[in-house]
Amino acid sequence: GSVVAVIAAAFLNLLGFTMTGPITPDLAKHFGLPVGGSARVGMLTSAYPFGMLAGLAVWPRLSDKRGMRKPILVLSLGGVGLGLAAQSAALARNAPLWTFLSLRALSGACG
Repeated sequence: GSVVAVIAAAFLNLLGFTMTGPITPDLAKHFGLPVGGSARVGMLTSAYPFGMLAGLAVWPRLSDKRGMRKPILVLSLGGVGLGLAAQSAALARNAPLWTFLSLRALSGACG
């Protein structure tokens, strides 16, 4: 029950945080960014942790108010999962860079 939820939360958070590392060159090509030395390439990897930073303003207060219960965990996990799926869909549909970065930040905010 609870242990599985915590492990799933940790797994999804780490997946979202690290998934762009190995595929950054491919993502840069996909968005037409120069590989190496570009600030926009750095945004591909930093958008998720930036979202996590923004999420720190919401999740601790919410869990203090409601308690760290299943609905809070489900909301967080659901947000990260949907965000990762939305990022995949954005890539498949050739969405612009700002859309992908926004989805990464929103996914991070849910984690």
